Amino acid sequence: MQPVVDCLGRYAVLPVYQCARIGVIPFSLLFTYIFNKTPHNVQTLSSSLTAVLNLLLASIQPNLRAPWQGIVAGVFSAIFVALYPILLLSTYQTLLAKAASRDDLLADSDTDEESTSEPNTTATASTRAIYKTLHYSSLLSIVLLTPLVLLSGEMGQIRRNCYFLDVPWFWFLVCCASLGGFAVFTSMLPMVLATSPLTATFVAVPRSAFQLVVLSKFRLLPHSWVGVGLCLASCLWYLSARGKEGKRVHRVGFTRG
Repeated sequence: MQPVVDCLGRYAVLPVYQCARIGVIPFSLLFTYIFNKTPHNVQTLSSSLTAVLNLLLASIQPNLRAPWQGIVAGVFSAIFVALYPILLLSTYQTLLAKAASRDDLLADSDTDEESTSEPNTTATASTRAIYKTLHYSSLLSIVLLTPLVLLSGEMGQIRRNCYFLDVPWFWFLVCCASLGGFAVFTSMLPMVLATSPLTATFVAVPRSAFQLVVLSKFRLLPHSWVGVGLCLASCLWYLSARGKEGKRVHRVGFTRG
């Protein structure tokens, strides 16, 4: 059990985890600009980066070991987390375009009902594209991750070292975590469509600040409390900036229309 405890102590401590993955928002800003061609205004850049820096301030603890293995893993994880909503949106748009083109061909064969069925056709194509995107994502995750778990020998490690596998409370927590993961997975794409890939990743910042306070049982150092407070204030600033930007885009689109 000692290697397992040591591994958990080195890599599963929340402040180390948050410090290792602090680059999610900067990567998201960079990738949304490169791949989505989305320009970010000064308020969005300032508020998001300020929130990240304050979360880093709140997460840094004295005498806390941050091994380089965890930092490297966190950097690569941050890259994939930042890319995930962008790839989801791109896949959805591709599937929606294919579904729309197929529906247009079907509508051309029945021109009398084209005007009455167009709104329903668009909604059906969008729903179908959402379900296809989620289906492809889950299927690819199973296909890619299952061989890695089997080849790495993790199943044997779990069977030998996890002595609580027959405890009902453990399986109850596993079921709750599974339901929570399923809810997050299914709601991720609708959230990206309703907001943006950047906002879909930014919601993790106030969540991380809240986790830091709760899991430490409200026993934070003074500088951590300052970091949490400034982080939440920056999140409100980001919310205000994105709201103003959305209203401006909607007003410009309405004027052009």
